[in-house]
Amino acid sequence: MSFKWRPLHSIGLEFHNSIYWILHNRGKYGFRHICMLFLVLVYTLLGAALFFSIESRYERKTVASRKIALDAKIEVIAEQLRQLYNNSDAVVDPRLVEKFVKHSYIALLKEESLFSGSTYYKAEDPANFKWTYPSAVFFSMNVYTTTGYGSIAPDSMLGRLCVICYSLITIPVTLVVIRDLGQWTLVILTKGYAHILVAFRRSMGYSEPHEDTMIALPMKFCLSLLAGYTLFAATFVYIFDEWNGDIPGSGLPFFTSFYFSYISITTIGLGDIMPNNATVSQDSFVRSIRL
Repeated sequence: MSFKWRPLHSIGLEFHNSIYWILHNRGKYGFRHICMLFLVLVYTLLGAALFFSIESRYERKTVASRKIALDAKIEVIAEQLRQLYNNSDAVVDPRLVEKFVKHSYIALLKEESLFSGSTYYKAEDPANFKWTYPSAVFFSMNVYTTTGYGSIAPDSMLGRLCVICYSLITIPVTLVVIRDLGQWTLVILTKGYAHILVAFRRSMGYSEPHEDTMIALPMKFCLSLLAGYTLFAATFVYIFDEWNGDIPGSGLPFFTSFYFSYISITTIGLGDIMPNNATVSQDSFVRSIRL
């Protein structure tokens, strides 16, 4: 058997020719789309690694601390129950035991911050029910803006079917409305920026731009506007949530309010943070302000 050796420069030439051929025919084989999908895959995997490394450690730490608190609460409940049964002079009333178990269950829910939204919480006051008309307005806004906080969602099969039908109609219409309002806002901002620019150049003695000159909003202005809008929304949520609280300092911290506003404006809508003191109907008002 004999081997045929080729010069190294010919191998390198074939390599360059193959790369050139791929780049030259990239449109025919969808090379650009493959690169975009690969980019999505890359930042998905990198994001997963980032959030997993941060949140997994925090979750383990939180679970450990909550387990210690729950074990301590259970020990207190068990000691109270032992004293109740060991008291030979007392006649154990079944209703007293039921009341004790109920209060113990509520105490455990409050220990894990799960009492709000529970059955006993809703039974205390009809106003605590999840579904009211204002909360339904809030939910509808979550659907067609694709934010989806997850704080309220239908449980019935009919409700879920209606969500599918409702979203198929309202989401495209909302996108058209947002596009229309966005173009209208862009025209107003561009005209305002053009007037300011012309007035500034006139005051500085520069030549005025020709009437056919295209004036576009600079990227710095757009980013500053977005940052200012997010800060305004965060400040509004921070003040509004604090104002609705019965206890001073019970509202969201400012950074958490900023985080909540950013998650809402970008329609990420994780649902991990909601205002502490604002009801669902008030949340719909806050969301309408941000929209």
